[in-house]
Order: sequence, then C-alpha cells, then structure tokens
Amino acid sequence: MLCQKLLLIYQKRFFLPVVELPEEFVEDMRLAVAIFWYQKGEISQEKAAQVTELNRRDFLASLAREEIDVLNVDFNDLQRELELG
Repeated sequence: MLCQKLLLIYQKRFFLPVVELPEEFVEDMRLAVAIFWYQKGEISQEKAAQVTELNRRDFLASLAREEIDVLNVDFNDLQRELELG
C-alpha cells in the first residue's frame, strides 16, 4: 500500500479540552475525514473503514454514534431510478 505522511502542526492549548493524547487526536481525525468523504459520496463504507483502520461494522457503529445516516442516498438518483421502473 502506498502511504503518505501528513504533518499537522498545532498548539496543544487549542486541543487540551478536547483531546488528551496525540493518538486519540489521530484516530479522531481519521474518523472525521472518513465520515466527511463518505457523506460526500467520494468513498464507500469499506474504503472509509480502511481510512479509519476499523472494520466495516465498527465504522458503521461510529456513524451511528455520531448520528450520521448509514445509507448515503442521493434522492435525485433514486427518483430517476424509480421513474425508470
């Protein structure tokens, strides 16, 4: 797998109330970006799970915890398909 490293420089004082450990911050950021891309329809559930380093079931549980729709449906596409029969 081809990997790239992202360097994020931040001041700890901005994140202290939210995150205590750097590892938690990295996990939260992976989840946030995976959810963002998934909601935009740019990646599948499976790919989002890979981004978060979770299995698909745990990624879906994360979506539920964050109160995000598990099924990413474009209602315009759905309407067109229904009209086609």
